[in-house]
Amino acid sequence: MKTCLRFTLFLMIKQISITLILSLLMCVQAFSQDKLASLPEQQRDSVLVEIAQNLLKEKYPKWYRENVNPEVTKGKFVDMEWTKRFYNVPDDVKEGDIYYRIKLHYPDYSKEKFEFAHTADVLVIGKTLQPFYIHLGAVNIGHRLLYKSNDK
Repeated sequence: MKTCLRFTLFLMIKQISITLILSLLMCVQAFSQDKLASLPEQQRDSVLVEIAQNLLKEKYPKWYRENVNPEVTKGKFVDMEWTKRFYNVPDDVKEGDIYYRIKLHYPDYSKEKFEFAHTADVLVIGKTLQPFYIHLGAVNIGHRLLYKSNDK
C-alpha cells in the first residue's frame, strides 16, 4: 500500500513539474514574441547583456569576465543570402528583421593581452532572442552558434 501511495505521489509531482516547465516555456515564448520592443531601453539592454554573459559562462567560461562595460546596438538584417550563408540564421529570419549586437568591453584587456578590447561581441536575433554569432576578443575567433542539420 505504501509503495502504491509513493508511486502515485511521484507521478503527481512529475506531472506538476512538467506542467510548470511547460508554463515557463510558454511565458518565455510569449515574452520573446513580444520581443524587447515593449521594454524600456535600459531594461531591454539588461536582458540582452544577461543573454550574452550567460552564453559566455556556459560555452566559453575561460573568457567570461564580470567586470565588463556593455554596449548594445540595434541593427536590421540585410543581404539575407550572404547572412544566411555566413551566420546560418534560420530561414524564418527575413530582410529587415531586427538583431542586437552586445559588445562586452573589458577594461583590463591589455593586462591580459586580449587581441581586442572586449571579452565578447554577441549577435542576437531580435524576434527569438537566440544568439547566432559570437566573437571572442581575447583570441580573435568568431563562432557560429546556430547550425542547420547538414552543417554539423
